[in-house]
Amino acid sequence: MKAIDGRIFVIDNALSVELCTGLASRCERLAQDVGLLRKGAASRGGTSEYTVIDGFTVDAAFPELLAWYYSAKIIGELIWPDKMVLSPYKQSSINTKVYHSDNCSHGWHTDTNPVTALLYLTDNEGGTHFCLSETKTEVVPAIAGRMLLFFGRNMVHGVPSARAGRVVVTANLYLEHDCHRPKWIDQLEYSNAPPPPIEEL
Repeated sequence: MKAIDGRIFVIDNALSVELCTGLASRCERLAQDVGLLRKGAASRGGTSEYTVIDGFTVDAAFPELLAWYYSAKIIGELIWPDKMVLSPYKQSSINTKVYHSDNCSHGWHTDTNPVTALLYLTDNEGGTHFCLSETKTEVVPAIAGRMLLFFGRNMVHGVPSARAGRVVVTANLYLEHDCHRPKWIDQLEYSNAPPPPIEEL
């Protein structure tokens, strides 16, 4: 395990390349049938375009990823002293994102959950970019089987445009004493509904 700035933890070979290749192919096929295209402005700048497969579908179709999700919780508890729990919000608990074209990206944003786990199913030079400070950005290359753990709510991060064919798994982890998630978030993410007025956030 490698720690970056004491806030991003990188674990290589969390899954085998062979398993990742098979999972990525299944994700790409399923995204064409049941995936939801997300396209628009990102909360912290830039634009986003990708196809998401929600937690209900992942739960039914990817037992391998559910096993990884459980292991991510255990690893997170070994890194940080807090007791962690899997997301109580099924639809957003564990998703896959397929970046289907060269123009696809995920603009700068923070997550609503305290801890985020990422798993790359494909290699890609784009990777994930983290804003460590106003003047410092860290790029973690995407390598199939590589896993990241970080405080998603506190770290601005994004995925730049790069060649097509990127597939990544995102999993939301919460702390036992902090399972807050705004009610409108899942409506926005999975229904393309507009966010509420700022006074309701």
